[in-house]
Amino acid sequence: MEKKVGVGLIGSQFISTIHFESLTTVADAEVLAVMSPTQANASAFTKEHGILYQFTDLDALLAMERIDRVVIGTPISLTA
Repeated sequence: MEKKVGVGLIGSQFISTIHFESLTTVADAEVLAVMSPTQANASAFTKEHGILYQFTDLDALLAMERIDRVVIGTPISLTA
Protein backbone atom coordinates (compact mmCIF):
# COMPACT_ATOMS: atom_id res chain seq x y z
CA MET A 1 0.00 0.00 0.00
CA GLU A 2 1.50 3.35 -1.00
CA LYS A 3 -0.36 5.66 1.37
CA LYS A 4 -0.95 4.83 4.98
CA VAL A 5 -4.43 5.31 6.40
CA GLY A 6 -4.35 8.43 8.55
CA VAL A 7 -6.12 7.92 11.88
CA GLY A 8 -7.36 10.47 14.38
CA LEU A 9 -8.19 9.51 17.94
CA ILE A 10 -11.09 11.17 19.71
CA GLY A 11 -10.33 10.89 23.40
CA SER A 12 -7.08 10.90 25.32
CA GLN A 13 -7.47 8.53 28.20
CA PHE A 14 -7.23 4.78 28.87
CA ILE A 15 -9.21 3.38 25.93
CA SER A 16 -7.46 5.67 23.44
CA THR A 17 -4.14 4.34 24.69
CA ILE A 18 -5.32 0.81 23.92
CA HIS A 19 -6.49 1.87 20.46
CA PHE A 20 -3.19 3.66 19.82
CA GLU A 21 -1.15 0.63 20.84
CA SER A 22 -3.28 -1.64 18.64
CA LEU A 23 -2.97 0.67 15.65
CA THR A 24 0.82 0.69 15.91
CA THR A 25 0.72 -2.98 14.93
CA VAL A 26 -1.08 -2.17 11.65
CA ALA A 27 1.56 -1.48 9.01
CA ASP A 28 -0.81 0.49 6.78
CA ALA A 29 -2.15 2.78 9.53
CA GLU A 30 -0.64 5.88 11.10
CA VAL A 31 -2.10 7.73 14.08
CA LEU A 32 -1.67 11.38 13.17
CA ALA A 33 -3.77 13.29 15.68
CA VAL A 34 -5.64 13.19 18.95
CA MET A 35 -8.58 15.32 20.04
CA SER A 36 -9.55 16.00 23.63
CA PRO A 37 -11.69 18.82 25.02
CA THR A 38 -8.97 19.25 27.65
CA GLN A 39 -5.79 20.82 26.26
CA ALA A 40 -3.58 19.35 28.98
CA ASN A 41 -4.82 15.83 28.21
CA ALA A 42 -4.31 16.26 24.47
CA SER A 43 -0.80 17.60 25.04
CA ALA A 44 0.16 14.80 27.42
CA PHE A 45 -1.20 12.13 25.07
CA THR A 46 0.63 13.44 22.01
CA LYS A 47 3.86 13.80 23.95
CA GLU A 48 3.65 10.31 25.45
CA HIS A 49 2.84 8.63 22.13
CA GLY A 50 4.79 10.75 19.66
CA ILE A 51 1.70 11.95 17.81
CA LEU A 52 2.19 15.03 15.65
CA TYR A 53 -1.12 16.88 16.01
CA GLN A 54 -3.44 17.67 18.88
CA PHE A 55 -6.81 19.35 18.93
CA THR A 56 -9.42 20.50 21.42
CA ASP A 57 -11.93 21.13 18.64
CA LEU A 58 -13.53 18.15 16.91
CA ASP A 59 -14.22 20.04 13.68
CA ALA A 60 -10.54 20.95 13.39
CA LEU A 61 -9.53 17.28 13.69
CA LEU A 62 -12.12 16.23 11.13
CA ALA A 63 -10.98 18.96 8.73
CA MET A 64 -7.47 17.49 8.53
CA GLU A 65 -7.05 16.23 4.97
CA ARG A 66 -4.67 13.46 6.05
CA ILE A 67 -7.25 11.93 8.42
CA ASP A 68 -9.02 9.04 6.72
CA ARG A 69 -10.59 7.41 9.78
CA VAL A 70 -11.34 8.30 13.39
CA VAL A 71 -11.55 6.11 16.44
CA ILE A 72 -13.94 7.30 19.13
CA GLY A 73 -12.60 6.50 22.57
CA THR A 74 -14.90 8.50 24.82
CA PRO A 75 -17.17 7.47 27.69
CA ILE A 76 -20.60 6.26 26.59
CA SER A 77 -22.21 9.14 28.47
CA LEU A 78 -20.52 11.60 26.08
CA THR A 79 -21.57 9.92 22.83
CA ALA A 80 -25.33 10.38 23.11
